[in-house]
Amino acid sequence: SIKMEQLIQFVFWFLLPGLSMYYFVYKTWPQKRYLSLIASTVYMINYYLVQAWFVAERTKFSIYVALPLVIYFAIAYLTNKISLKRSIVATGLILGLFNGGGSIPIYGGLFLIIGIIFLYANSIYLRREVLKRTILYSIGVIFLFALLNAYWLFSYIYYIFGFYARDLALAGGSAGALAWSEYLSKGSSFLNLFRGQGIPEWYLNPYHAFANEFFTNPLLIVLSFAFPLLAYVSLFLARERKDKFYIYLFVIISLVALIFMAGPRSQLGIVYEFMVQHVPGFAIF
Repeated sequence: SIKMEQLIQFVFWFLLPGLSMYYFVYKTWPQKRYLSLIASTVYMINYYLVQAWFVAERTKFSIYVALPLVIYFAIAYLTNKISLKRSIVATGLILGLFNGGGSIPIYGGLFLIIGIIFLYANSIYLRREVLKRTILYSIGVIFLFALLNAYWLFSYIYYIFGFYARDLALAGGSAGALAWSEYLSKGSSFLNLFRGQGIPEWYLNPYHAFANEFFTNPLLIVLSFAFPLLAYVSLFLARERKDKFYIYLFVIISLVALIFMAGPRSQLGIVYEFMVQHVPGFAIF
């Protein structure tokens, strides 16, 4: 029945992000027994995913599933933990299966995070070998990704070169894209994003099912500050070299991502506006 089919799909997409995060954390810290369970639970159940479940955004879920796995295989190869062949084949197959439904804008977060990982790893190690690994991994993954996703990728490229400029102009150009971003980023201040409460729907919909509770309940307000504070306190608690490597990396990712998540309304909105207006193709994201 249709009901059973939907139930199976919902269970599948609900569990898969947790399983992918579990794999990443378990492979990275196998000696920390409960960390993978905690990380997978938080990754699977959070405000942003709850919002996506209102319309069952499976295309976004697929990239969300792929993200921890791609991060693991990229870092594992750059740090010489696995072979080039294994890292490329694994990453290519992951992005072939969980391909965002053939929508390039959904890849924005993934592109940003992988770019930060490449810059971070090369800045930390400052070795030609790491740079060589970065280039080989990038070329291999791009080739396999294009091969497995050719059925939608080439038509998308044709659209970009043939009709993207026309459609962007019809939407008001870069100014129209900025206006739309400004509307969507209502409430997406740095403070709200730090607290995990930068979801536009919370502020645009006065009849939201539960948002008002988080705005008015004192206990929930206090807890909303507690979670990010606990996360960033880890900067001062890490002792092992590997722990520091990953904690610093994730802190950098979170801080850089804030600029793009907050959009033009933030204190650094000028950076976002500049990229929309002057970086070709950025408006698509």
